[in-house]
Amino acid sequence: MLLAVAKVAFAVPAAQTDPGALWERGLVIQRFPDLRAEATLATTFPSGEQVKLQLRLVAMFQPDGTSRMALVRVTSGGPLRDSAFLTVERPRAADDLWFYLPAVGSPRRLASSNLADSYLGSEFRYGDLVQPEPGDYVATLRGEEAVEGEPCWAIEVTPRDARVSRDTGLARETLWLRQSNLVERKVEQYDRRGTLLKVLDVPRLYTDPGSGKIFSLERRVRNVQTGVVSTVVFDNVQANRGVSPDLFSPARLADRSWD
Repeated sequence: MLLAVAKVAFAVPAAQTDPGALWERGLVIQRFPDLRAEATLATTFPSGEQVKLQLRLVAMFQPDGTSRMALVRVTSGGPLRDSAFLTVERPRAADDLWFYLPAVGSPRRLASSNLADSYLGSEFRYGDLVQPEPGDYVATLRGEEAVEGEPCWAIEVTPRDARVSRDTGLARETLWLRQSNLVERKVEQYDRRGTLLKVLDVPRLYTDPGSGKIFSLERRVRNVQTGVVSTVVFDNVQANRGVSPDLFSPARLADRSWD
């Protein structure tokens, strides 16, 4: 929704690439020790109607220095204001996912089967808010392809077992990873029938000058089956400033003090 990595050259000959390793390296470089940011989430329907939400994000490493914890709160957006979402990654186990709606009054724990569900009525899924585990997938390198002139590695990933496909609602994905840093430039998601469902574009990135870590400033997802488009744009990104681990508890989801 976290190891210190030096800036390195990622463009290597296709014959020397392991697609799973490329994917893993691209995920690692997006993990910050801690991060704060604000965002605008806009969903546009074929009728032209648009729904906008303002969000606030806080994230940090767990003590293992790899797994992440993240909080996202809706700071404005009508009836969804003060809704909050908590993720706590669990190595080799299902992540802890919690969602809070003020109208309900208490946090609700989500199951892994909720990963395919819509996040706040947008085209982003809960599964888009947590990093996948590459070991759960079979990755195949399709080759070198350009996305809007940007050289990428095209990788197809398929769940190793039916559970992952059932939980995510996806039969497979195609990833285009930038050769310059291995961060995704484009993703195609296919539903369990094998039909193209959504296309994700990641046109803009932020690179932290101190660590070389990378954060996606803009993500746009289009549902090709319904025509609905959701875009999230981040700003005021603050990396490695210090965050209290006490924030990342279901009991704090209704507590606005961390804003």
